[in-house]
Formats: sequence, C-alpha cells, structure tokens
Amino acid sequence: MGEAIEPDYSLSFKRNWFAEIWQGRKTVEYRRVSPRYRRLADWVGPGRSKGVFMMFYIGMQSVGFRMLVAVKNIDIGECPLKGFDGEYYRITFDVVQYYAYSRGVYVPLILDQKPGEEWWRCLMFPLPSFEREA
Repeated sequence: MGEAIEPDYSLSFKRNWFAEIWQGRKTVEYRRVSPRYRRLADWVGPGRSKGVFMMFYIGMQSVGFRMLVAVKNIDIGECPLKGFDGEYYRITFDVVQYYAYSRGVYVPLILDQKPGEEWWRCLMFPLPSFEREA
C-alpha cells in the first residue's frame, strides 16, 4: 500500500452536489471568487495546480463519507448554472480515493467498479443514498 496523501485543501458540499461527484456525474466545481477561497488563487493558471489534492465532504459532518480528489486545473470564469453571475474558480478534478470517516480515522473504500454503478453491494455495510428524508 502506498503512502497516504495529505490534502492541500478541503471543500464542503451540499448533499446533492456531493452525491453527483460520488456517482461520477460532476467533475468540475465552481466557487465564487472571494476572500473565503483566496487560497485557490495560488493554484490558478496552466500547470500551477499540478500535484494539488483536495478532500471533499458533506457540510459540517464529523462522521461520513469523504473523497480525495486530484486537481487537474483551476481557472477563473463564469459558472454555467442559471442565476450564478460573476467570476468563479473553476476546479476540474478526478476522484482518487473514497473514504468512510469516523472519529478522526479515514478508512479507504476499495471499489471494484466505477462510481455510478451498483458497486456498494460489495461492501459490508450499506452506503447512504445522500437523499434527505422528508
């Protein structure tokens, strides 16, 4: 087993966007250019984000699932979603590793299939649907 990768940055997500990434349907994240995300400016530009890793998680959960992603590129531009005006950091990424997280411990999930398929059936415990209950 290789050496653990320490993320350079962490981003929290709403449940629905996290699920889209987890299932392989979303590979670009948009964050408004603001002082809150000023660290992202260090990696803007061709080749400047090489070797940058981020940890993605749902909201403020202390227990749950995480994704380690390798950043392919960060640039600044428009967000394609309606109603999101202004400049945004556009973070293009690939998921490197899925984790279950509890009590300060990251447990890697070994997946035999691509996200979006019913790969969770190989696990000893069920994965959440990431849907909010009514």
